[in-house]
Parts: sequence; structure tokens; C-alpha cells
Amino acid sequence: MRFLIAVLTLVLMSLFTGCARQSVITKTQIIPQKVPENLLSLRKLQKPIVRDDMDIINAYSDLFLHYKECEINIEKIRALNEKN
Repeated sequence: MRFLIAVLTLVLMSLFTGCARQSVITKTQIIPQKVPENLLSLRKLQKPIVRDDMDIINAYSDLFLHYKECEINIEKIRALNEKN
């Protein structure tokens, strides 16, 4: 289950980071790998309560911070993959 979450996270994050480029997948291979639990866990985002424009900016800021945390975890997972 953790491996599936890691793969789905990688796919989703690669979609966000690679919107401008296109690539064709010609070969796929599943390589089981142990990933530390702390790299797979994500904090749950709270639904923002929006009363004014500043709340909207804060909500987007929190969303972007969460995205960057995911991006950092993905890079750590990739580094582990390259190391093995």
C-alpha cells in the first residue's frame, strides 16, 4: 500500500512539475523498494475558511507550501532510488 501511495504521489507531482514538456513512456518496470514512512506521510490540509482576500492568499500560500513539502519528499525518494 505504501509503495502504491509513493507511485501515485510521484505521478501526480510529475504532472504538476512537467506540464510544459511531453514525453512518451516506452517501457515500464516495477521495482519494489522500501521507502521510509516519514517520506510517504502527508499532513492533512484543512479546508480554508475564507472571509476576505487575505484569507484566499493565505489558503493558496498553505497549498503551495504543502506542494513544496511533497516535492521535497519526492526528491528524497528519487535519491533513495538512485542510491540503490
